[in-house]
Amino acid sequence: MRWLYLLFPDLYLHNLIQQHPQSAEQPLAIVAASGQTHIQQCNDSARQHGVRKDMPLATALCLSPGLQVVRSDPGLEQQLLDSRALWATQFSAQVACDSGHDGRHGLWLEAATMLRLFGGADRYLQQLQQSIQQQQWICYSGSGDTPLAARLRAHLQLPARSGMDDLQALTLAQLQQGQILAQDECMALQRLGLDTLADILRLPFSGLATRFGKGLTQSLQRLLGHEAHPLPAFEVPAVFEQGVQFIHEVSHANGLLFPLQRLLQRLALYLQRQQSSCRELLLILQHRELNNSEWHIRFAHSEYRQPELLFLVRHFLEKQLLPSPVQQLILRVDQFQPRQTTQHSLLMDNAQRSTDSQQLLNRLGIRLQPQQLLRLNYQPDPRPEAALQLATALSDTSSTTHALRPDQGERPLWLLVHPIPCSPPETVLAGPERISSGWWDNSDVRRNYYLVEQQGQRLWVFYAPDGWFIHGVFS
Repeated sequence: MRWLYLLFPDLYLHNLIQQHPQSAEQPLAIVAASGQTHIQQCNDSARQHGVRKDMPLATALCLSPGLQVVRSDPGLEQQLLDSRALWATQFSAQVACDSGHDGRHGLWLEAATMLRLFGGADRYLQQLQQSIQQQQWICYSGSGDTPLAARLRAHLQLPARSGMDDLQALTLAQLQQGQILAQDECMALQRLGLDTLADILRLPFSGLATRFGKGLTQSLQRLLGHEAHPLPAFEVPAVFEQGVQFIHEVSHANGLLFPLQRLLQRLALYLQRQQSSCRELLLILQHRELNNSEWHIRFAHSEYRQPELLFLVRHFLEKQLLPSPVQQLILRVDQFQPRQTTQHSLLMDNAQRSTDSQQLLNRLGIRLQPQQLLRLNYQPDPRPEAALQLATALSDTSSTTHALRPDQGERPLWLLVHPIPCSPPETVLAGPERISSGWWDNSDVRRNYYLVEQQGQRLWVFYAPDGWFIHGVFS
C-alpha cells in the first residue's frame, strides 16, 4: 500500500446534516449555486419520495412538496475539503486534494513512508478509521500502488489489494464511475467492441493515442504506474477561515453555539498543526436583509485549546443580541502567536499555575466589560511612580518595553500614590539605591531608596533633599 484515497461522497450534504441533525428526517436536496436547476445531492428521506440525482427541480418538488432546497456554496465546499486535508496531515506527510465532480471529493494520502511510524498497515488503517468514526464522517477508502488505482478502488469500494490483477476485469462503465474514462471515451471504446480494462490494455498505446488522443493513454499509463502522476500538495493556509450555512435562519445568538463547536474544533486542529495560539476570534454573520455583522472576541491571554475556546465563546454569546436572523456564519482568525515553551521547576508546578492564571483572566475578560479588567504594564521610566501604568487586560502588551525595568533589589507590592514624610529609619536592611531622572518633563527626582524595618513592618523609603519619605509597604 503506497497510496491511500479517502472518498467523501456528497460532502456538502452530509456536512449540512451534521450541523442540523433534524434535517436528516426531512427531504433535503442540494442544487447548484446558480444556473442549473437539477438535483445535485439528496438525502435518504428525499429518495424515499422518489427524488433522484440529476432530476429537474420542478419534478422533485412535484414528487415531494415539502422538499427543502439549499443552493451549494463552492467556497464553503472547498473549505470543508481543506479542513479534512488539514486533519489528514496527522496521518501523512504528503496530502493532496481531489475536487471531484457531482459532490464526490477526496484526498490522496501518501502512506508508504508512514507505515513504519504507525506500526504496519493494519495499525495505520485502524487509527485512521477510528479518527474518521470520531468525526462521524461518511468516507470510503481505497489503496493502490498508484494514485489513480487508489481512487478507482475507493469509488468502486473494492477491497484493498496490491497490484493490478483485480482491476483487469473492470468494465468500461466502472472505469467511468472511477473517473478513469470520460463518457465520450467510454462510448467510443464500446463501438470498437471493447468491454473491460484488459481489452483496452491489449491494444498498443500508440494506436490508442492516435485514435483517442493523449488524454486516454495518459490516464492509463498513470493508472498502471508507467508515468508519474504529479499531485498538487496541500499547503496549510496562512489565515484560518471556515463557514457554516444554515438551512433555517438562526434568530437567537445561542443558536450559533452548536455549529461553532465544529468550527472551533477545526481551529484547534489548525493551531495544533501550526504550534500557535490566538488572542482574537472574528465572527462574521451574514443576514438576508442587513449588511454583515462582525463580532470580535478578544482574550487577555492567547489560547489554543478547543474546550477553553468553546467555554469563552459560549459566555460571549450569552451577552449578544442578533440584529437580524443569520443565514451564514464565518469564523476567521488572521493573527497568531507562537506558543512559548519554557522549562519549569520540578519541585513546583509553575507551569500549571501560569496556565490557571491565564485561564482565569480569559474567563474574567469574557464575563466583564473591558474597562473592568485592568493590568499593570511597565513603562520605560526609572521613576517608580511613573514606571507602572494601568491598561485593559485585553489590550496588546507585545510592544511594552522592559528595558528600564528595575531588576535589582526588592520592590513592594503596595506603592503609595503620594509619599508620606517619616522620621529617619533606625534599621536599614538594604540600600541605598540612587534614582536620578525625570529631567525631560520638569518632574525630575533625586532620591536614595532604602529597605528598612520599622515597628515590625518592612518599608521602602527614600531620602531626598527635603527629607525622608515612605514610598512603599511590603506585605
